[in-house]
Amino acid sequence: MPDAFSATELFGWLATLTSVSALLPQIWKTWRTRSARDLSLLWLSMALLGTLFWTAYGLLLPATAVIWSNLVGSLLLIGLLIMKWRFG
Repeated sequence: MPDAFSATELFGWLATLTSVSALLPQIWKTWRTRSARDLSLLWLSMALLGTLFWTAYGLLLPATAVIWSNLVGSLLLIGLLIMKWRFG
């Protein structure tokens, strides 16, 4: 019987933490400076679409770490898109 929390699952959660954390400095800088001019709308849109596809993939597997990392990542990217629209 496999362990409830395997090394594979641990790496999935470490990837989740790292991936989600990577967006936080950009969100903080954009919020603090009230400027999103340097953010590419195409990149934000493609990254959001990618996280939504990864979420669907995680749901089909099912893989909890994949689902959560990409759901949170999607929310953060939506936040950046809103700031891009609001702060230009």
